[in-house]
Amino acid sequence: MSAVIATAPGEAPIIGHAWQLRSRPLGFLREASAAGDIVTVRVGRRPLYLLTAPDLIRRQLVTQAQDFSNGIVLFDWLRLLLGNGVATSEGAFHRRQRRLLQPAFHASRHPAYLEIIRAATQARMERWRPGIALRVEHETAELALTAVTESLFSAGLTPDAVTEVRRTLPAVVRGIGRRSFTPVEMLYRLPTPGNRRFTAAVDRLHACVDKIIAEYRTAGADRGDLLSLLLGARHGDSGHAMTDQQVHDETITMLVTGTETVSSAMAWALHLLGAHPELADRVHAEADEVLGGKPVTTEDLPKLEYLGRVINETLRLFPPAWLIPRRAEADTVLGGHRLPAGTHLLFSPYALQRDPRYYTRPDVFDPDRWLPERSQSIPRTAYLPFGAGLRHCVGEGFARLELLVVLASVAARWRLRPVPDSRMRTVADGSLRPEQLWMTTEPR
Repeated sequence: MSAVIATAPGEAPIIGHAWQLRSRPLGFLREASAAGDIVTVRVGRRPLYLLTAPDLIRRQLVTQAQDFSNGIVLFDWLRLLLGNGVATSEGAFHRRQRRLLQPAFHASRHPAYLEIIRAATQARMERWRPGIALRVEHETAELALTAVTESLFSAGLTPDAVTEVRRTLPAVVRGIGRRSFTPVEMLYRLPTPGNRRFTAAVDRLHACVDKIIAEYRTAGADRGDLLSLLLGARHGDSGHAMTDQQVHDETITMLVTGTETVSSAMAWALHLLGAHPELADRVHAEADEVLGGKPVTTEDLPKLEYLGRVINETLRLFPPAWLIPRRAEADTVLGGHRLPAGTHLLFSPYALQRDPRYYTRPDVFDPDRWLPERSQSIPRTAYLPFGAGLRHCVGEGFARLELLVVLASVAARWRLRPVPDSRMRTVADGSLRPEQLWMTTEPR
């Protein structure tokens, strides 16, 4: 039986649903998802098809993945920053690059990454003092940036390079986010002062990464870090190395995805635990029992079972990648409907993972929904914080490792409580992130 194609509510003349998608995207997507399994969303005159049913999303991502490519505006802007890295590339080239990157994220490398993440977390916490108010999303962003840069560049960045990356990366990522879902793309291509500053920041970040790669090439030594692995990787079919441009694009991709998405997830987890002190008590008790006052080790990670469920539930409620566009590259059939080549589609992990058809009490923070006896009732493709199929995030293992190590280390030493009367904002642009998340430090 064919899926019914519905129309999203609130369509306006001329602009369609563009203003809703821009001004209240999360609420709008949830309302649209309730309309049917395939929902028409119009941006101006362009129809987009929002997929809301897990089986249809799975076909798009897995069984019919060859028929679809990355979608509209979001990926056009991302390519400006990430070039042809694994997050934005397509087809055979994407598959070759993905195979080259997989050894960098193999479990055998986790102990080395754990040491870097743990040291970065301890160093960050040494700056905290009892009773101070922290801007949590700034703390997690600095921590994630340190972890990913020291994993990429074990020899350490020069002070100038550190300053340049810290200055340009956040500005560039935020700029991409603002541009990603705008219904009037040309506004960001005009030569305004703000657009010129954004372009200059992108150029400086690219130049900084090029300089680091050139220094590694000149030194010629394998430093055992991610950049050395990229430089030493060889295609299995040809034996050829990546070009400097390919190394550049993958390095930028790791910097951006390893900072923005993970830091947002860390901040959301701390926010949720602060809002639910009785659940935070369980995290603290588990950290005390498993770690016993010692730094976290690889052997400790499987024992942090409740914290693992907290991470799963955080990623359900606040998936950093909240809206994913796709484009049909060939005539295809999905849900019993013929889609001509060029058709634009969307799916929203945020709306999907809060859909009452698949989750009981979908807006409630309930880590124990991920207990084995309860999670088996959740459809396989109703939980997609890292995607699925050919586009499944190659760095998922690294991200989960970082979240476990950081949150366990913080829980062992500190309790973070919400600052009374502070007003945290949820921002949905290039990623789903909290803003103005103020919390007070309390030593344990």
